[in-house]
Amino acid sequence: MITIEIGLFFLRYVSLYMRRFVDKNTVLRMLVAAAAAMTVFAVSCKQFTVVIDAGHGGKDYGACGKKVYEKTVNLNVALKLGEMIADEMKDVKVVYTRSDDRFLTLQQRADKANKASGDLFISIHTNSVDKSAKGRTSINGASTYTLGMHKTEENLAVAKREN
Repeated sequence: MITIEIGLFFLRYVSLYMRRFVDKNTVLRMLVAAAAAMTVFAVSCKQFTVVIDAGHGGKDYGACGKKVYEKTVNLNVALKLGEMIADEMKDVKVVYTRSDDRFLTLQQRADKANKASGDLFISIHTNSVDKSAKGRTSINGASTYTLGMHKTEENLAVAKREN
């Protein structure tokens, strides 16, 4: 299974947070990144399965903004991404690690992905920028971490840090 973690910049105290991060263009960019990874498996005879993980959840709030928690933004983006994949790629099966506000351990997330025989695992996280950071209101974009089929200590360190 290939793992992609997509992190969006989450600006604290910005009132238009949802329109800024859960807009169609941002989700489309993530969809393109996911589609590029999916093409590797295009020649496979079995159904391609994408597992979408909305980072944090339940008692784990993630980054906290003035009006929203990271877990909420992550869930909204994950559900929208899954909806777009399902609409645009009828032959791709979409599985969510969570579709509501619940806490899951890293092991539970991995178990769900493995049980679904996922080919691609996308974990959505929203990074925070401290209020005192210079230029914080102009920061935008996405960071993407990919973990391939090989196992390394570096991959494990990234997974532990980001989740």
